[in-house]
Amino acid sequence: MHEILAHPGREVIDHIQGSTLHLQIDNQDPCPTLCECETCVLSKAKQQISRMPYVEVPAGIWERITFDIIPMEKAFNSTGYITHIQCRTSGYILLEHHFRKPDAIQIIIDSIEMIKTKWKVQVVFLRIDGEQGLVDGDKFQAWKSSKGITLEISAADTHQQNGHAERAGAILILKSRLLRIDANLPSNLWPEILKTAAYLINRTPASRLAWKTPFEAVNGVKPSLAHLKRYSYKAYPLKHYIPKLYRLDPRASIGILVGYDSTNIYRIWVPGQNSIIRSRDVIFNEKELIHPQDLDASILQSEYESICELLALPESTRD
Repeated sequence: MHEILAHPGREVIDHIQGSTLHLQIDNQDPCPTLCECETCVLSKAKQQISRMPYVEVPAGIWERITFDIIPMEKAFNSTGYITHIQCRTSGYILLEHHFRKPDAIQIIIDSIEMIKTKWKVQVVFLRIDGEQGLVDGDKFQAWKSSKGITLEISAADTHQQNGHAERAGAILILKSRLLRIDANLPSNLWPEILKTAAYLINRTPASRLAWKTPFEAVNGVKPSLAHLKRYSYKAYPLKHYIPKLYRLDPRASIGILVGYDSTNIYRIWVPGQNSIIRSRDVIFNEKELIHPQDLDASILQSEYESICELLALPESTRD
């Protein structure tokens, strides 16, 4: 009956006699299991989902880390990849953008050295997801061995084994998308937006940490949120190095917050100059939301001149 009914599962065969007529099942000849029927194995093969919880060797803060690489569209600074590294215990994220995929190896090395210097912790386990080609080089293997790091590599096409990094990447992208849409920023500013998303995730309470933040889990102190501002607030970063003779020029630019370098240094994007300004001296207008198209008058002027050229209007009428 297993073969007649196109290889149903054992439960179907167990119930088939009571659900149909004119059938007598010989209980001495049980239905074959999946592994006993080659046709079932060849036809029903799929990814094996473990029903048992994944058991890790207990690790402290930063002793076990995961990393993943996210390809992105070409950014304003021509980078095309994000490498994010996360502490498996605390959920704290380190993030860097880079030009080429192989650059991720140096980012991993630099990040592990920074963890040792800043937090006085030696990374013991490093889990990667299907990027074995990146870590097969002699330089990385020699460095890894000298540090006593155990490399854990997920099986090919089995993303569940690196589910922690996959989830971290998904949350990172989701937070970044929310920030970008809220501020209506151009998508090629993603290096700034993703770094800000990671900065905010590190300062957001998590239920699995008993509602502590990853920042507190790593540093032992609660983070201050007093300096955080909403994307879309109009920002006025102070202009420095204005020539003395230009006494009537504005003393500030108009821009939009895109990130934080510390609790008192902001990263402001000025659309009119198409540049990122790092400044401690910033005034925010928290009563007025603003979008890039509201600031970049030069683009509007350029578009108007292009339209005039297409219409072949006389120069005297363009004003």
